Amino acid sequence: MMHSKENDNRSVEQAVVEIIGKCAWEKLQESSKIGIITTMGSFRMFENADLHIDYASSIITTMKALEYELRIRFFERYIEHLTNNYTPESYADCILTGENRGNYKVAAQEKCCILEYYEKEQKLTFTSPTKNDQFSLGNFINTVASGKRIDRKVDAPIIKYCKEVLFRDKKINDSLIVDWLKPLITDIECQKKLRNDCAHGGIVQRKADAERAIEDIIVVGKLLAKIVYPEFLLKQ
Repeated sequence: MMHSKENDNRSVEQAVVEIIGKCAWEKLQESSKIGIITTMGSFRMFENADLHIDYASSIITTMKALEYELRIRFFERYIEHLTNNYTPESYADCILTGENRGNYKVAAQEKCCILEYYEKEQKLTFTSPTKNDQFSLGNFINTVASGKRIDRKVDAPIIKYCKEVLFRDKKINDSLIVDWLKPLITDIECQKKLRNDCAHGGIVQRKADAERAIEDIIVVGKLLAKIVYPEFLLKQ
């Protein structure tokens, strides 16, 4: 029986690697790999069951993987990059515009994941990358972009970071970075609502909801692959 389960796990993993791509799979954190295998395995198990069940457990493990991979790249490593290349004030000056320019309290409110403002000392600091509980799908968007949805603009510091750290190519065109990030923002806005629904009582996630999450994040949309292996864009 144990041998059969091990074979099942391997077959699920092999199927996922084929879908997501070997290069992207190897860049995933181990816990993310386990989460994706759990998602696919549990979905297979429930798929043919003649039961009225809540598919939230098949969705949330993938959402955890998505959030973790984003946190590593757009919180922990990004703050490390900012600390090495900017002062908190110079970073704030890059993202503040108009009448808010120079207002570091506003900067900390807009970039609540990245900046902390101490009113008494009137001091602006970068958030410690160890405070990773402050990052979630919900604040990915204002980590990489500024402004209201209608005129949202990708921040210059995130473009520099993507070039130097994620894509590792300083000569890459800014527009390619923006064209990569903007769809990510849209996609993650959609996933955030589904993730929140999974976490609240009174909402039952249907099979169609789980299918949509798996399609978007793993199979067709390959959202995870786009996040962990952005270099793929350069090969297209």
